Amino acid sequence: MHTSAKKKRSKQSETEDESGTSSSESDSEGPMDGYWGFGEENHGIPLWVHKRRANSHRKTFNGTLEWKDGALVEDVKVSTNQSTDFILGNHLSQKKRNKILNGDYVDMFTLLPPTKLMGKGEKRRSFGKRRYRTPRAEHTFENWLDGYQVFMGVVCVAYPRCSMDLVAYLAHVRRAHTLAGENAALTYDENFRRSASLLPSTRWDLRDPNYWGEDVGPYIEKKSQESAKAGKTEAKRRSQCWEYNRGVCTRPACKYLHECERCQGNHPASACFKNKQQPFRGAGGTSTTTPGSSHQGPSNRQ
Repeated sequence: MHTSAKKKRSKQSETEDESGTSSSESDSEGPMDGYWGFGEENHGIPLWVHKRRANSHRKTFNGTLEWKDGALVEDVKVSTNQSTDFILGNHLSQKKRNKILNGDYVDMFTLLPPTKLMGKGEKRRSFGKRRYRTPRAEHTFENWLDGYQVFMGVVCVAYPRCSMDLVAYLAHVRRAHTLAGENAALTYDENFRRSASLLPSTRWDLRDPNYWGEDVGPYIEKKSQESAKAGKTEAKRRSQCWEYNRGVCTRPACKYLHECERCQGNHPASACFKNKQQPFRGAGGTSTTTPGSSHQGPSNRQ
């Protein structure tokens, strides 16, 4: 019975290759109108995309005539998408979308959908009346990712050939976040895009060495140093003798450090004159006071 179950499991795994993806007869290269090509035909696009494509230099897109004599052809003067289609950027104003498509600099945190914004914003007085400021999103990397998704969606639906460059750019910013932290990544993004808005020939798929060196590089070293320092401090704190710091260690050859937990001096914490108001914290964060105190922390592990 055990053998038959084993055979059954091996039979199921035959449909998957070593990479964890399903294998089939369609693994070889197929025509362009295959899986993703079918998806393209099945998904409509809004009118603002048609207009943008019509005003570009391409007279055709995916074999469909959209532009003729500087205007939209009759067949695409209406939106082809359905109410069920999800188009990133549809919640933006036409003015905001135009800024993105014209290559102007935009604040990523203003592109988030209304559900991501916090309340109505702050109240302020303006000419004797109370008015609300525009709601703002928190400047976190997670919110930046949400804003960038909208930004990329608007550009890619109108200029599909730019999608590879924008995906590569996202990889660079994520790498900056991993290596140097949130502030470094957001600063690199802002400086890069401000510069790119003035230079249409900017390669978004390439990492800018100048901004990377100024905004990311210094913080990579700083972050690694802080992590190493924190690790050493934690290791040293764990290796200090808790009983010595209470003044009661009786081991002749103690393997733990006999130094003050508060100032790392050559005396127990119970006799330390620094931070006298703060009780010594022994094992597990248990607070102790003087050697004669009735409340004692647990002893070191043997």
